[in-house]
Amino acid sequence: MRSNRARRRAGIAAAAATACFVALIAAPATDCKPKRGVRTHPPPLEWPGTVEHVVIVSIDGLAADEVDGEFTPVLMKMIAEGASTVAAQTVTPSLTLPAHTSMVTGLTPDHHRIKWNNYRPSLGNLQATTIFDVARDNGFTTAVFAGKDKLKHIFQEDDVDLCFIAQHNDREVMKEAIQHLHTDSPNLMLIHLPDVDRAGHFAGWKSGMQLGVVREADRLVGSLLDAIEVLEMRGKTAVIVTADHGGQGRHHSSNDTDVRTVPWIVWGDSIAHRTLAPVSITATANTALRLLGVEIPEDWAARDEAVSP
Repeated sequence: MRSNRARRRAGIAAAAATACFVALIAAPATDCKPKRGVRTHPPPLEWPGTVEHVVIVSIDGLAADEVDGEFTPVLMKMIAEGASTVAAQTVTPSLTLPAHTSMVTGLTPDHHRIKWNNYRPSLGNLQATTIFDVARDNGFTTAVFAGKDKLKHIFQEDDVDLCFIAQHNDREVMKEAIQHLHTDSPNLMLIHLPDVDRAGHFAGWKSGMQLGVVREADRLVGSLLDAIEVLEMRGKTAVIVTADHGGQGRHHSSNDTDVRTVPWIVWGDSIAHRTLAPVSITATANTALRLLGVEIPEDWAARDEAVSP
């Protein structure tokens, strides 16, 4: 339990917390495309029925123990209504670029081979098929909105219908995503919110400032759910919320529980409330396809470790 003093420190207004990022320089958004390849995947979780839209929200740097009623009331509501675990595990290395590659391919870094964590165009792009490739091959529309340019290594122009990747903050990313939801309503969308991680590196994980940014990220997820409601999409949409890693101190390079353990939530009218056994974030890929009713490709063989519903 946090002390009263810690909670008072954590009660910083979200606007003041996010103000520390105004110095970030916004780079132009980019189009995006991954190359294709054959790989292995974990078995998908079983879900009753399918939906027309799947939105994956990755809150970069959100540790599982930062999900509580004080700082993340929206996520707690999603947990109460959907299927979830707060004991999901990220991959090794527990870094943003490798972990997001694992989310959208179902592969560990040893298989997808993206192990660096900065934007280095000379290293090329992902050589493996993503769920966005498979979705488009099955006639679905896709979109990616991300606040770190390093994710350009995963996505390029030809295999995603709309891609917005730039050094932006959470509000800018979510604003673009919701605007696109209103105009095009893609079937598969990834929204990457970068600021919780940035605040952790700046002030430390679980610092008052970082928890203020957690609260703001939660509010933005709520604005996404509100948009889904306004657009009358709730009955045909599933939202997956997870994270690429947590953190300890001002870093996330260790294998400690605070770093490796993240939330994994699936929410929507078609999702029954239940607590899931711990899963890997690699389960995100096959789960998204299964929710859309897409048959898992034959060349995506199951990995050794099973994922239990």
